Amino acid sequence: MTQFKFQCYGHSNVKSIHRTTLEFTTESDLSTKGNCILAVKSTCSLRDLPDNLKERMKIDGQTITVILEVDHKQEKIIGYGSSKLSFVDENALIIRKSSFVCSRTLMINSNKAASDIPRDIVSSLTNPSNVLNVTIQVD
Repeated sequence: MTQFKFQCYGHSNVKSIHRTTLEFTTESDLSTKGNCILAVKSTCSLRDLPDNLKERMKIDGQTITVILEVDHKQEKIIGYGSSKLSFVDENALIIRKSSFVCSRTLMINSNKAASDIPRDIVSSLTNPSNVLNVTIQVD
């Protein structure tokens, strides 16, 4: 198994209500329109992911697990890789329920989007001092 960990931070405008996507961003600010964003100030962008992880995630149908941890709460998201993933974006990491791929896509066909994240986790992430630990695992 290959895995990689990074951190993001909460923000007072986190809503996490989008039904098809979930996003982490390296940006420090968040407007109220960013309803797919779960956390800001990510310490990692798609471009920063290790090459060995990116290679494995570019395999069509490769299972990818993203584990979210904040305030002793944990949530797992399962999605899939694609040969179309480019890992070039410097700001966004987007998990998608659909099979759409663009330069900001981390994984596709996921079982969860922003609206599926438990509200206690979302509530924790409305506090800017809370840290979200994110682990990406590829079998």
